Amino acid sequence: MEISKLDFLEGLWRGTGTAQYPTIKTVDYIEELIFKKDNDLKLFFYEQKSWVKNEEGIFNKLIFWESGFIFDKDEYIELCNVQKSGRMEILIGKLSEHNNDNNFEINLVNKNIYNDERVLRSGRQFFITESELKYEVRMSTVNNFDYDIHL
Repeated sequence: MEISKLDFLEGLWRGTGTAQYPTIKTVDYIEELIFKKDNDLKLFFYEQKSWVKNEEGIFNKLIFWESGFIFDKDEYIELCNVQKSGRMEILIGKLSEHNNDNNFEINLVNKNIYNDERVLRSGRQFFITESELKYEVRMSTVNNFDYDIHL
């Protein structure tokens, strides 16, 4: 893999999203993603935080926080993270480039999930351009076996 193709990710990204799942109440959120690259180690460090509205309608209630690393493993990409709940995930996948115009897609599926007996399967799909980053998170749990969109 050539993780260097994603050098433009480095820095702060902000956006909005919707958390949904059959077992939770749907809620809108804002989030920040920070990427830092280490060229010698062929990896990115990232930190992601998401906030929902408080009682006054202001987005300042932290709902989600994770940090981790994205490794270039030559044959695939590996994303390792720890979330504020204590859940740890290792996901692996491929980087696909579309039309050689800096449009990329990364499809990741779980290799391992730790410290959360509820989650049976998880995956993330990223759609990346130089000016936009979109992603979907899917999962299945002990209470919902379907592989449904969560974020």
